[in-house]
Amino acid sequence: MNPEAVLLLAFGGPDSPEEVRPFLRRVMKGRPFPEEELEAIARHYEAVGGKSPMNELTIKQGELLGAFFKTENLSIPVYVGFRHAVPTLKQTLEKMVRDKVKSARSLIMAPHQSEASWDRYHRALNEASAGIEKAPKIEFAKPFFDHPLFIEAVTERVKETLGDPPPNPLPFFLFTAHSLPVKMAEESTYKEQVNQSSRLVAERFRNSRFGIAYQSRSGDRRVPWLSPDVCDAIRSLSREGEKEVVVVPIGFLCDHVEILYDLDIEAKQAADEAGIRFLRVKTVGDHPSLIRMMAEVLYLVPFHDRI
Repeated sequence: MNPEAVLLLAFGGPDSPEEVRPFLRRVMKGRPFPEEELEAIARHYEAVGGKSPMNELTIKQGELLGAFFKTENLSIPVYVGFRHAVPTLKQTLEKMVRDKVKSARSLIMAPHQSEASWDRYHRALNEASAGIEKAPKIEFAKPFFDHPLFIEAVTERVKETLGDPPPNPLPFFLFTAHSLPVKMAEESTYKEQVNQSSRLVAERFRNSRFGIAYQSRSGDRRVPWLSPDVCDAIRSLSREGEKEVVVVPIGFLCDHVEILYDLDIEAKQAADEAGIRFLRVKTVGDHPSLIRMMAEVLYLVPFHDRI
């Protein structure tokens, strides 16, 4: 049964410099988090303009998805809700009730599954629904880490960076995803899914010279997190004689501080200091293949077969 509406769920980010610290405190609520580390992250936001583009970019993805549905003669409203920004999940659900939406299919805007990237969204949506009379029934779409159109969107972004046809020989591809505590990762298929996505893109180029690194770790430094860190991986590649690295942020669907600071500033600085050329591939963002993929996994129709 196809849904009456679509609901995109995303993390959200601060929209202004004044919102940065309240946003970070909401994110860290209930977890031991040193004030000095919160301040360090706040300075990351300040270094990229004092806000995150995530909210507007996710809303744009929703608008493009709605426009795509219209090209297919489908009248499906698209809603967007954020865990830590406005519109919140509760605000979005309340709007859906006012619009008389009784059922919807939801897509979590993260390619790879873990307790942090997927399970918390399920719980957050259940909590937001509690107390809302006639809250719509929500069905979650399946993960898309290996969907051909997701792989195509990432592949096309790599081509935009390298040129088409790409150079021969190809440079080293370093795929990145958000780091997680090792224990959390072991309780999910997160690492395996990141590995699969990365391998499928590398295969499109017939490039056997690729690796996977993790980025943007936060929290208790005594707890083991997935490694290698992207900066450490770049330094290691330089020591091994690599002259160029192509960083592919395969774990992210749009730009935010983890891209604009952790890669474009921090990782690039590590590359510059190590004497290795740094090329960062764009996130899939508004790529048409990603929007078409979203339509497929949400509406359960292979739109790519109609091309």
